[in-house]
Amino acid sequence: MAEIRLKARRREAGKGPAHRSRREGWVPAILYGREAGSIPVQVLTHDLDRHLAAGLGTGTVVRVDVEDGERREWTAVLKEIQRDPVSLRVMHLDFQQVLLGDVLVVEIPVVVRGAEEVMRRGGIVQHQLPRVRIEAPVTAIPADIEVDVCGLGVGQHLTVADLRLPPGVRMAEKPDEVVITVLAPRREEEEKPAAEPAAGEAAAGERAGEGATPGGGT
Repeated sequence: MAEIRLKARRREAGKGPAHRSRREGWVPAILYGREAGSIPVQVLTHDLDRHLAAGLGTGTVVRVDVEDGERREWTAVLKEIQRDPVSLRVMHLDFQQVLLGDVLVVEIPVVVRGAEEVMRRGGIVQHQLPRVRIEAPVTAIPADIEVDVCGLGVGQHLTVADLRLPPGVRMAEKPDEVVITVLAPRREEEEKPAAEPAAGEAAAGERAGEGATPGGGT
């Protein structure tokens, strides 16, 4: 991913100023770290949306250019994206200021390849661990980890230990944690409840039972 630069502007701290930021087309955020301290900032919504569409996510290293009387650029990792649970609109961002020599633990997505091939053979790919924590130098944090599931059959799975990491990157999850499982499709008979007789049929059956004599005579 190309280097990402985000222009930000210092804002007032607090809920009121954060609400005002959103109304005016900004997303409130906080930039914190050893040298930065804690700086409430805001980034333009349309600028952020453009970068999110291009792959910006938690764990991404960005250059945050903060206007605070004078401009200062900080190297930071996007640590958290808070979204509205209904509209999914981005409500707040957390940036952790870092130094290029730092080693961080961050969460990155696991991208599945080959799921279509598994489905063509009748399996259902269940992504049980869509994000994993890794430990990596700031300059070596990957955007994601790809995993190829083409060779998996029904009942098989991949664990954290099966993921391939770039040089210099360590996994921060338990190695036996299941990442991908291939399930068998549910049979239609299991999903369909037993058919109940129609009201007319049930009533006819009851009348026939009442009129019948022991031994089958009339």
